[in-house]
Amino acid sequence: MNKYIFRNAKEVLLVNIFAAVSAGFAALLPYITAELVERTGAFSGGMAVRFALYYIGAVAGILVFEYLGKMADAGLKKKMMCQMKCDVADRFLSMSQAAFHEQDSVYYMSVLTEDIPTLYQDYFMCVFDSLSSIVRVMVYLVFMFLLNPILATVILVVCLAAVAIPNIGGKRLAALRNDQAKKNARYIGRIKELFEGFILVNSVTRAAFTGQHDEACENREEATYRYNRFGSFVEVFAGMSLYIINIAAFAGGLILIQHDLLSMGSFVGLIAFVDMIALPVRDIMYQIIGIRSAGEIKEKIQDILEFPDTVKKAKNQLEDSIAVRDLGLQLEEFELKDVNLTLKKGRKYAVVGKSGAGKSTLLKLMLGYYGGYAGTITYDGVEQEQCELVEMIAEINQNAVIFDAGAKDNITLFGSYQSDKFDSYVEAVDAGMLMREKFGESGANISGGEKNKIALLRALNRECDVLFCDEMFSALDEQNKKKISQYLFGRKDLTILSVTHDISKEALQFYDEIIVMDSGRIIRQGETAEMLTFLKDFFREEIR
Repeated sequence: MNKYIFRNAKEVLLVNIFAAVSAGFAALLPYITAELVERTGAFSGGMAVRFALYYIGAVAGILVFEYLGKMADAGLKKKMMCQMKCDVADRFLSMSQAAFHEQDSVYYMSVLTEDIPTLYQDYFMCVFDSLSSIVRVMVYLVFMFLLNPILATVILVVCLAAVAIPNIGGKRLAALRNDQAKKNARYIGRIKELFEGFILVNSVTRAAFTGQHDEACENREEATYRYNRFGSFVEVFAGMSLYIINIAAFAGGLILIQHDLLSMGSFVGLIAFVDMIALPVRDIMYQIIGIRSAGEIKEKIQDILEFPDTVKKAKNQLEDSIAVRDLGLQLEEFELKDVNLTLKKGRKYAVVGKSGAGKSTLLKLMLGYYGGYAGTITYDGVEQEQCELVEMIAEINQNAVIFDAGAKDNITLFGSYQSDKFDSYVEAVDAGMLMREKFGESGANISGGEKNKIALLRALNRECDVLFCDEMFSALDEQNKKKISQYLFGRKDLTILSVTHDISKEALQFYDEIIVMDSGRIIRQGETAEMLTFLKDFFREEIR
């Protein structure tokens, strides 16, 4: 994590320069006070004006450089927050599908919106502030040594001893901070679900929805309270340093005065310095507490940043066939088992079966969404893990992701995939009217059928030879379904594997083969013509 400090070394140095200059002006105030006390007997009107101007000038210097320091600190924060968020987002987006789906979307949202700001506040800000506090302490000590090196040495020793206090409770604070972050992530997840399900809210369900929110909110705030409660105890305990330093300076000063080693003016000046130096010493202790409390979140972000890049794979085009052998996967109560399947290039396959048969799970496995499966999936004999599936296979599913952007950005994924055939694809699926739509959040301004068309155009625009579909016609009317089917299944270059619940003869006639699944297994596969009778018996309904 310290790479971010070195990447912004100039900005960090500038913040500390401003802190040093501001501290220098602040250190002049006790000097002016000490000088006034020393000259009490020979004070004149002209001297009063001169000292007043000194005082005003010092205060003005403090304010100017404190302001410059705050501006530099704000700029540093802006730059570093962008750097960390961009780096972490890039790590997330470089994951494989299987690795990414080990966590839910709330986890990634909470890392970017909660964990990184917490890391900056509790770690980086504390590091930078502690550096500035150390600079201030050093400047004050230099001026104190000029007034009286003996008392300055005593105060320095007491300050160093006080800094050891924050070691108390550091691990406990880190654990409480981590628990707070977890509870906050759950709260974000709950309100995300509740607002996404707002369509279900009515006079009957409102109380239940409110109860779900209130429970998550209570858990989050309870975790925050526990962290703040223990943190307050540690801070108050550390705050004793203010009084320890004051007592040591006062007692030491009296002893030195008694032995004629310190003048009254210097004593007054040093006491003023003690009040000034105690504050940054206390701040250093609080900052150490913050750094220690950020330990677990720091390690979490570090692990994310060290996540390896997805390695570019050589195999990116299907030349002959896809083979699935003895495939199995356990997902909670459901098990996919002993799946064997061969898909030949250019042929069209329909996967049918009753709900819960494992059709969508099989499709996701072949798209690389899951790891840890038994058996093999190969493309032209090459293991799936060695294939660039994203370049080989285009996907259409029934829950198309629609961005709050225009048609072209949604179809080309913000210019990532550019095809010379874009206009011909739009014409083929009769989507000309969509080119003028503003889609809104999650496609709120378009219908389900229009979302289907956008997903289809997105897949076609990628120019892949293999198309995996999960209920791609679910929201289309019969006229659009027929037109698009004739276009897709008429393309000899496309290999299509399509999960469908439509077992009508009109829908299935476009496929070369039909694969039937039940209870996580493939129970039958064959040419479409010979499978229609079997399907009639299996589903116990007339195939129209």
